[in-house]
This record gives sequence, C-alpha cells and structure tokens, in this order.
Amino acid sequence: MKYLTSLLLLCLFMGCQSQKAEPIQTSVFLENQLGQFISQHPNWKADEDTEKKTTEKFRHRVINWSNEEEFLKDLPFKFKRLIDTTVNNTAVKLAFFETYSDSTRNSQSLLNFMQLQIKGLVSAEQSKDLIVGNTYYIDGHLFKQGKRNDIQYVELGQFKGYALGSYMFSINQINPINQAN
Repeated sequence: MKYLTSLLLLCLFMGCQSQKAEPIQTSVFLENQLGQFISQHPNWKADEDTEKKTTEKFRHRVINWSNEEEFLKDLPFKFKRLIDTTVNNTAVKLAFFETYSDSTRNSQSLLNFMQLQIKGLVSAEQSKDLIVGNTYYIDGHLFKQGKRNDIQYVELGQFKGYALGSYMFSINQINPINQAN
C-alpha cells in the first residue's frame, strides 16, 4: 500500500512539473526552424542584455536559413502586388508576396506570428496567373539577401511575433493554394 501511495504521489508530482514546450513539427521548414530557436531561447526577453544577445543570434540564424534550399518550402504566401522595374539594368517583373495570418490554422502554428516578405523575380508567363489577395506556395533561389536589422522579435500590446525580413528570390515555381470561393 505504501508503495502504491508513493507511486501515485510521484506520478502526481511529475505531472505538475513544468515542461518545456516542444515546437510543433510541420512540413514548413521556416516554421520548424523558428520553433526550434524559440524553444532553445525561452528567456529571450528576460533582461536587456539577454534580449540583445538573443536577438543578434536570431538575426544571424534567419539570414543563414534564407540560404537553405528549403527556406520557402511549404510556406504559404499572399500575393500583394506586381511591378515592372529594373534589376542590374534589366527590365523585370517583381511580384511581392507576404506571409499572412489565418484563423483556420492550428492555434499553435507560428505561421500566424511570422512576418516575411519575398520580392520575386517572375517571368511574364508566371505573372499573368497571379491574382492580388490570393495565396500561393512559391519556390526559387535566393537572389538578394535581406537586411539583418529588419529581423527582430516584435511585441505590440498582446501581439508577439517575429519579423523575418525581406528577401529577393528568382522564382522558379508558383503554385496556387486552393482558394475558398
């Protein structure tokens, strides 16, 4: 009986221990990387010095992630606008894509707390099928790195999020996400 009581007390004690929240694993490369970084730095905002050091690590890490082939993998974007411009003295079409918040996602999804802009070099053929406000998966190669200072932890009232910067990619593929009509 003492053994059973001790075992019950031990189970109760272990159940009450605070556990480190593990990030949800998804098919989205960037969401997984961000989740791992957050779980590795639970005291990011503990004090001014810790915040400064962690933010600097975060900036370097995000820039490194942008060099990964999977950076855009399964990351949903909303198409914002298309402009004609020049890059390196060449006329190009530049499509602006941004991450977006979606109430139909899992409430634990970091996608709702990420701000990322992709300026995509697209062909005339690719651009003709883009519709402002629609959502897409895009794939491409990094053309121009983002600025480290644009990457930061953002706190505005109750909102806490992660500004991941703005990058230019040469877009290889654009796939529409099923649109609700």
